[in-house]
Amino acid sequence: MKTIFIFLVTALVYVFLGNNFNQEIIIPKESIRFRIIADDNTEASEEIKFKIKMLVELELSEILDEKDNFLSSKVKIENSLKRLENKVNSMLKKEKILESVQISYGSHFFPEKFYNGVKYESGFYESLVVILGNGLGNNWWCVLFPPLCNLENKNYSNEEYKLLVWEIIKKYNKS
Repeated sequence: MKTIFIFLVTALVYVFLGNNFNQEIIIPKESIRFRIIADDNTEASEEIKFKIKMLVELELSEILDEKDNFLSSKVKIENSLKRLENKVNSMLKKEKILESVQISYGSHFFPEKFYNGVKYESGFYESLVVILGNGLGNNWWCVLFPPLCNLENKNYSNEEYKLLVWEIIKKYNKS
């Protein structure tokens, strides 16, 4: 009897996850994106872009809290623009990199993207944007709120990634 009960519970969980799993996951409109655009597509510019990405992500991890909602995340980022700019400029100066940088927060257009089975719809989104030099190179981006950026650095399968994104979105839609 216990074996039948475990089998039924497992089957129900599989059906439940399978139904949600096959649904298209769409990041909510009330989200905050983060983008860094390189000066150009040279190896040196890409290296600078990723150094700045790591620095800004570290700063943002100190600024933002997992308990933040959309509005509190937005306010904290807006209030930290000067701090972020100072940190980036300090790093560039320390490493003797002659690169101009523009950091802004506001509504910016993002094209539609599909990443690991998750749809990131096109449109204008609240976003933190860092432009290096002329901003003619490739960009790196992620979603700061709901906090999905930390998923980008891990090697998840498409299924694992979709499930984690779904759980995070569900958690933050409650708040």
